[in-house]
Amino acid sequence: MVDNNKQIEKCLSMIESSTSCEEEKLVGLLLLSKLLKHDDIYNIDRTLTALNHGDSNLLHKMLCSDDSENKDVYRSIAINVISSLMVNHDISLHPSIVCQFSNLLNLLISSDISKEKEANEKEDMIERCIQTIISASCRCRNEDILFSLLDQIGQILRSCSSEIQIKRIINILSYTAEEIQNYKPI
Repeated sequence: MVDNNKQIEKCLSMIESSTSCEEEKLVGLLLLSKLLKHDDIYNIDRTLTALNHGDSNLLHKMLCSDDSENKDVYRSIAINVISSLMVNHDISLHPSIVCQFSNLLNLLISSDISKEKEANEKEDMIERCIQTIISASCRCRNEDILFSLLDQIGQILRSCSSEIQIKRIINILSYTAEEIQNYKPI
């Protein structure tokens, strides 16, 4: 049996390598999401840092892919990875996660998600990711991140064109207001 740490190292090198093709990076990322244990904060942090390695942000590329043939697959993988890596407040506020907040919001209100067969499951997963980031910023009383998130929510709300999109954003704002109320300074 191969040592779990060696497998994690191999996957991290696949993600970080400038010579790895996108498919190899995806394989490394998928394997990491299965190999990492929820209490292995050190390696989860290393994974998130590796995702921002060099001049490319793999999560961003996957969430914002314009590849019409594979964009749903890339987005699903990215959402699953983000969801599986968000195990505590510190990880939820990792720059690799927080910088994807507006992308997650855009996906939540996007019309192509609603056309998919598993729309409810995917929308629920995205909404949980968004709520986790908001909760973490409130619990940690990180006002800079919270104000940034609220600004992003406002920008997305201004670009909403349908009643369904506006309702989704209002639900996020309602959740945010509840979290702020629950974790106001003592």
